[in-house]
Amino acid sequence: MGTTAAATARPFHDLEYRWDFGDPAGGATWANGSGANVNSKNAATGPLSAHVFETPGNYSVCLSVFDGVSTAQTGITIAVSDPNVVFAGSATLCVDSGGLPTAGMDGCPIGAAALNSSDFDAVINTTAGYGANYKRILFRRARTYVSSFQGALAADGPGLVGAYGTGTKPLITGASAKMMFGTAANTGNVNADFGDWRVVDLNFDGVSKVANAFEMIGPAKQLTFLRVEVRNTLIGLVHSKFFLDQINAGVPFTVPVWSEITMADSVIEDSGNYAFLGEANRFALLGSFLRGTDPIGGHLVRVSYTNSMVLSNNHLAGGSNGNSLTIRGFHPFPAGDNTIPPNAWTENVIVSDNRIDGGNSAWFFTIRRVNTGDDVRFRNILVERNWLVATPPTQNMLVTDAGELTIRNNLFQMTGGVSHDSVVLGRSSGTPASVSNNISVLNNSLYAGTATSGAYVLINISEGSAPTNLTVKNNLSYAPNVTGGNAVVLFSPGSGADISNNTSGASIQTGNPNFATTPPAAPLTWRPAAGSDAIDAGASVPVWSDFFMAPRTGTYDLGAVNP
Repeated sequence: MGTTAAATARPFHDLEYRWDFGDPAGGATWANGSGANVNSKNAATGPLSAHVFETPGNYSVCLSVFDGVSTAQTGITIAVSDPNVVFAGSATLCVDSGGLPTAGMDGCPIGAAALNSSDFDAVINTTAGYGANYKRILFRRARTYVSSFQGALAADGPGLVGAYGTGTKPLITGASAKMMFGTAANTGNVNADFGDWRVVDLNFDGVSKVANAFEMIGPAKQLTFLRVEVRNTLIGLVHSKFFLDQINAGVPFTVPVWSEITMADSVIEDSGNYAFLGEANRFALLGSFLRGTDPIGGHLVRVSYTNSMVLSNNHLAGGSNGNSLTIRGFHPFPAGDNTIPPNAWTENVIVSDNRIDGGNSAWFFTIRRVNTGDDVRFRNILVERNWLVATPPTQNMLVTDAGELTIRNNLFQMTGGVSHDSVVLGRSSGTPASVSNNISVLNNSLYAGTATSGAYVLINISEGSAPTNLTVKNNLSYAPNVTGGNAVVLFSPGSGADISNNTSGASIQTGNPNFATTPPAAPLTWRPAAGSDAIDAGASVPVWSDFFMAPRTGTYDLGAVNP
C-alpha cells in the first residue's frame, strides 16, 4: 500500500512513519543496533517495517504518518495462531539425543511423537520426510546433535523446527551444511509453493567453515529464522539466484525470487565468507549480530537485489575482507538470468538504527552498481539513525550510486579510518537517468579525531557525472586534527544542488560542537550542550525527529542529535 500526501511528492522520504505493533510481548528492547537496549521491539519507523509476533492472539497494528504539521493514522488487525492448535497431535515430533522423550513432560507437547536420536539430518530427512511426515520438529534443549549431511525441508508448511524443554539451545554440530530449503531443478519435482516454515531457538556450529548453514535451493516464501545462532560456517544464509535460474530455464520468470524472508534476534559469526548473500523481496534482517572473523573474501552482508527490505537494529561488526554491508542496484544480468525481469529495480529499502563497523576494505557500506557503466536501478532508499564506526583500513564510510536516496540522522564516527571521505557519490554512465537523481544528505553528525594531513570531505563526488538535485543541509562536522583542508562537497555538485547550513571550511576543524564528551563515543555522548555552534544554525528540512526520535521544533539545529 502506498502513501499519497498533499505536502510532498516524495512521501517515502519526506514523511515520518511510526508503527505500534500492539504487541505487549514484543515490548522488550533490541539487544543490538545503534539504540541497543533502548529501541522497543514493539515500535518501528519508516514507510515499511517488519515485526515477529511470538505469542498467539489478535494484535491491533497502528501506523501514524506525520508531514510536519498534521498526523494521519490507519490500522489493521493481525491474527496469530496457537502452535499447539496448528500442530496438534501427531504433527509434532520431539527428539532427544539422551533418551526417549515422553509427550506431555519436560516441555514436549501432549500428543507428540517421540524419538531418541542424535542424528540431525536423519531426523529432518528420513523421520520427518523433509517436512512431509511431521510439521513441528522439536529438539530437546541442552542436548547435542550431529549433522553429517544437510537437513532439507521441501514440503509445504506451516511448519516449525525448534526446541523444547529448558536450558541452552540445542547444539547442531558437524562439518556439513545444516539446512536447505525448497527443491532444486535436478530433482524433477520442484515444489513452487514451498514455504511457511520457521526455524527457532537452535544453535548451529559448522566446525570448519567449509559449508553453508542455511541455503535456498528452490522456490521458497515465508521463512522465518528467529533466535538462531550460526558459527563457523562458510556462509550463514545464502539465497543464490543460480538455483532459480535453472528452474526457470524452460520458461523464464515463471518462479519468482524468494519472498517474505525474515531473520530476527539471531547471531551469525565466525563466517568464512558471507554472513548473508543473495537476493530476496520483502526481506527483513532485524536485531541480529553478524561478524565474519576468518574471511575468504566476501562481504559481511551482500544484497544483490531486493524490492522491499528492512535492515534495522542490527550490529554488523565487520571483519570481512569486503564491506560490512553492500546493497547492489539491480541491472540486467547476462544471458542465463531467468528469474528477475530486466525492468526490475532495487527499491523500497530501509537501513535504520544499526551499528555498522568498518570492514577490512577501503569503504565499508556501499549502495552501488556492480561494474562501471552498468544500467543500475535504485529508487526509494532510506538510510537513517545508524551509528557508523570506522576502523582501519576504512577510507570511506558510505559509497553510493543510488538515486532517490535519503541519508539522515546518522552518526559517522570516523576516528580510526585512514581517510575522511564520509559519503562518496558516483553516477553510472548507463541509464536510467534517475539513477543519481534526488539525493538528500540531512542532519548527520560526523567526528574524526585522527591526526592527519589528509583532507576532510563530507561528500566526495568521485565518478562520472555529478548527481542532479542534490540536497546537503544541517550536517555537523568536527575534525579538530585534520589539517589538509576541509570541504563540504568536493567537485561539482551538479544541477539543482541545494547546499547550505552545514559546518564548513575552517569551522570543521575549529568549530565547537560541545559534544557531551569529546571524542563522542556512544550515541548519547553526541548531544551538543549549551554554547554549541550547532544550535539554531540549521534550515527547515523534512526531518521531523532526531536520532533519538525527539521532535525537531523551532529553529533547526545541525547534526543528528537535538541539544
